[in-house]
Amino acid sequence: MSKRNHRPLRTCVGCRERDDKVNLVRIAARNDSVTVDYSGRLSGRGGYLHARQSCIDGFVKAKPVRLQSFKRALDRDQRLQLGEMIGLLLASKPTVD
Repeated sequence: MSKRNHRPLRTCVGCRERDDKVNLVRIAARNDSVTVDYSGRLSGRGGYLHARQSCIDGFVKAKPVRLQSFKRALDRDQRLQLGEMIGLLLASKPTVD
């Protein structure tokens, strides 16, 4: 039996803060590739990242260590490419004044 007000929490790989899953963008690692999972439905290991520049910068600048959520290491070029993809997502969102 599920709880009525249950909202899944995930940890951002950029800032390491926990947040509701709906506030994060999923990054999916499948076979030898890593991509932004816009639908949140791709199979494979995944991690989550806030769609804000400070988290993207933290993710890209991190030392190339093994990420537990992916069970693999991502080199700087892979992280930079993912950051650019999410940056495009940020640029396409309308802003609220």
